[in-house]
Amino acid sequence: MTSLLCQVQGDHGHVDRFRPPSVSAVGRSLRKRSALAVTFDPPFQSVPAVTTTLHAASAGDQLVLTDETATGFSIQVVNDGVGVARSFNWMAQGY
Repeated sequence: MTSLLCQVQGDHGHVDRFRPPSVSAVGRSLRKRSALAVTFDPPFQSVPAVTTTLHAASAGDQLVLTDETATGFSIQVVNDGVGVARSFNWMAQGY
């Protein structure tokens, strides 16, 4: 199935145009406890929506995204405020 995004104009729900989203996706493994910088190549035109999935998480693990821009973001897995090494996937979707 192909997903299409549309731009809606006015208060009548008129569809101005359809544009397929640009998608970047990669699986990564954190081997260090500090944040990992992810760079989009090529960059998006605006800040994309980033979705993450943590694999084999332990109780209390959290994925923390920071510095989200059209060119990338930083990600870190923490548990009780301390960085931990975990595997995760991410997907960025936007224009």
